[in-house]
Amino acid sequence: MLEAGDPGWHKIQNMFSWVRMWGGSIAVAYMLQSAVTLAVGATAIWLWRSAASFAPKASALCLSAMLASPYGYDYDMMIFAPAIAFLASDGLTQGWRPWEKTLLAAFWLMPITACGIALAIFIPLGVIAMIAVYIALLRRGAMQLSKHIGRRRRHHDFFSRLRKSFSIQEALRKRIVAAAAKFDISTLPRSCHSKSGTDA
Repeated sequence: MLEAGDPGWHKIQNMFSWVRMWGGSIAVAYMLQSAVTLAVGATAIWLWRSAASFAPKASALCLSAMLASPYGYDYDMMIFAPAIAFLASDGLTQGWRPWEKTLLAAFWLMPITACGIALAIFIPLGVIAMIAVYIALLRRGAMQLSKHIGRRRRHHDFFSRLRKSFSIQEALRKRIVAAAAKFDISTLPRSCHSKSGTDA
């Protein structure tokens, strides 16, 4: 049923249907769908293992489930709802890039418009929108990761300077102790000895 496109290619929102809609062979469709699945799986693992916040991770996971499967039908786009919610919450807390609000608004319209547009002009906007939002999420995660690395580096530099300061102080203390141990009172002038005796 999938290879024949019985429900209609416009109703299947994934790379496989995109290739078949444009006249590609089944072998090419499977090859490109496999490439998307592997890329999405690898980047999702990277994102979840990174220090990015939870919201972009959760949003990317929702989209990766749709992008990785060759059986993504139009009614499966209900998974866009939590993806949009997580991305919106992260935008409100972490800030928005100039184009993200527009992209999110267009993405919100996809479940309503994607099938009709694909049927009319053979352009699967649902797949294109998913890929665009997924790339935006990866970029957001990478930027959060770079900020986290920058904070860790600043902390590391601070403690490195602090340890260096302590090391200098310790070296100075050891030199003072060593100098005091080598000091011989007999080398002082006789007047200092007599004064010391008088004081005693």
